[in-house]
Amino acid sequence: MRKGDRGVDIVMGIEKRVFIMQFWAQDVMLTKGSTAEMRAVAGAAHVWLTGATVRQLNATWPFVKCSDWAEAVERGEATEFRWRRYLTDPLPPHMVELGPFIVAAAREPRLRALYPFTSHLTLRFRPTIQPVDAFDLCVIPLGDGIYRVVVPARREMGTGDASTSVRLALTMLHD
Repeated sequence: MRKGDRGVDIVMGIEKRVFIMQFWAQDVMLTKGSTAEMRAVAGAAHVWLTGATVRQLNATWPFVKCSDWAEAVERGEATEFRWRRYLTDPLPPHMVELGPFIVAAAREPRLRALYPFTSHLTLRFRPTIQPVDAFDLCVIPLGDGIYRVVVPARREMGTGDASTSVRLALTMLHD
């Protein structure tokens, strides 16, 4: 279901009666939840599509999760929120090797202005939180503190330690 820049995706479970819901705004999934109650599905979809915040949706339909990240997205603070989390919270195991690069990149305003995220053990950057096909700056940890910097069309900019890789990434931003 769609209304303006908002959407709700609903799928049914296979082995038991459950409706799995995803709540979208501006092409970003902000939250999700599941319930066996059709009334709750209809109610939550209606509340979301009529403009509720994630917190309001959760207060009305508690099966829908509310997260600090989703609230940061709604406030327009997703990029800073993600950087702050990367720099202050313990990194999950799949990101530990990226730690030195993240710290070095955070000191560069042009990189810090980009939205960082991981996919397939790779740190990626976008100009906004919304998916962008044409912009794909990637940093791949190779081990022993060495990183490969790859830009659109999978063109490799080079490899190096954290500070060298930051310089390589900044070169891409000039292109």
